[in-house]
Amino acid sequence: MSENDTKEIDVEDIEHILQGIHIPPQPTILREIQGEQNQPAPNIQKISALINKDISLSAIVLKTINSPFYGMRKPIESVQRAVILLGINNILTIVMGVVIRETLSGKSSISLDRFWQSTTDSANISMFLAKRFSLKNAEDMYTLGLFHDCGMALLTQKFDNYKDILQKANNELERPITDTEDRLLQTNHATIGYYVSKSWTLPRRLANIILDHHNKERMFFDGSEHQTRNQMMALLKLADHLSCTYRQSPVDHEWQRVRKRVFYELELPEIEYNEIKEEIHTLLQQQEAG
Repeated sequence: MSENDTKEIDVEDIEHILQGIHIPPQPTILREIQGEQNQPAPNIQKISALINKDISLSAIVLKTINSPFYGMRKPIESVQRAVILLGINNILTIVMGVVIRETLSGKSSISLDRFWQSTTDSANISMFLAKRFSLKNAEDMYTLGLFHDCGMALLTQKFDNYKDILQKANNELERPITDTEDRLLQTNHATIGYYVSKSWTLPRRLANIILDHHNKERMFFDGSEHQTRNQMMALLKLADHLSCTYRQSPVDHEWQRVRKRVFYELELPEIEYNEIKEEIHTLLQQQEAG
């Protein structure tokens, strides 16, 4: 079994899986930034202008960049300066974070403000951990943090009883949340997130991690050829757990099931885990105070 082995699904099966949920297309601003990014010589001024067209977007981008997780020595006061310092890839992932929240927000059965705060925490922590563990392309981990649970935002808008289903799932000691969702909804947030990531043209390796992040049979793979993928999955699990411990969320039963494998993949001793936990909690406190 390979991490890239994803079954091709026909249109009828996809319609059944989605349960009438509309997968939003990639927003225009992301297509425009990616189009410029793919040019032989990307124009930083043009990318900055695209972001600055939306005052709200540019303000949130600058707020994100100036958060403690980015560790800037001096405040960044212009989008163009941010693009120069962080690079187009990092700016694109930050814009994705703003746009996905706007695109997937709506009437829901749970508090989406709290949900998106948790999602943003996971994205920031994932990126921070990627840098700490010297993984390449830390922006990929930021993207995973943003998108891995985005299917929940769509499920809660589709199903009025989704809050009750989440409570049932959180009380399951052995079953992953996606099992409960499949049983009661005939679909799950990881699958919905997978189709959102494909619609938004995320790399296949990220889409597959999103699809598998609760699948106990495909969460981790044996073999050195899967090392990078396994480390990304482990960092995502660790980021979610650290976010939960800070927000005092319900008991994270899945963490108890995957903890040993996460520590193994990251070569993470208990004492270092406790140091990282304290450091992350401090950064989150600073972010809230800022």
